[in-house]
Amino acid sequence: MSQTLSSPTKKLILTTLKPNLKALYKSLDTIAAQRIDLVSLADEISIVSKELAAVEISKTTSDLLSAFGDVHQKLRDNIDRVNLQDSLTLSFTIEEYLRIIGSINHVFEARSKIYQSCVSFKQELAKKQTQLEKTNQRNKSQQEKVGSLKFEVDKLQSRVTVTEKLFEQMSETFKEELENFEFERIDDFRNSVEIFIEGSIESQKESIELWETFYERQGLEAVGK
Repeated sequence: MSQTLSSPTKKLILTTLKPNLKALYKSLDTIAAQRIDLVSLADEISIVSKELAAVEISKTTSDLLSAFGDVHQKLRDNIDRVNLQDSLTLSFTIEEYLRIIGSINHVFEARSKIYQSCVSFKQELAKKQTQLEKTNQRNKSQQEKVGSLKFEVDKLQSRVTVTEKLFEQMSETFKEELENFEFERIDDFRNSVEIFIEGSIESQKESIELWETFYERQGLEAVGK
């Protein structure tokens, strides 16, 4: 995406992007939890298989159980590795994006509140100025009332000036936060997704190869078909 996008357009994109990123992160979290369960199960099967192999009912059975345990140990390592890789790539990238979006939204909300305060002060100032003008015209002798109105007008004018300045500062901060998001980093996000998909595919291939090798070495090809 280009940096020439307007701030409102970028804000709209971020507003739409946030729930989608949260949903994706939740899905990844679910996948990670399921993988952890698989790691635990594979580890348990590996341990039990090797313990049974140590009983040495027969050499053939012991070798088969030992090899079966080795396969599950490698499967455990494979799943553990891809889970860690996903955590360090796609999950980390999503967390970073959500933090930045949260920061931008916080600035935007603060900016909106300041804007509303500024509008309110300006409206009140306009009323007081009108009231002061009418009082000056009709009650020139009532200097005390005129002085009081002038004080209120000056106070409101000061508030308007302060809030306008603060609004401008917040607007600059908002723009900076949007720029910090770096929409070009969508390419980085895409790369993280590609790494996630490629890693999952490679993990599946490795698992299949482990089982094919196991069946071949144990002479169980017919069983696997």
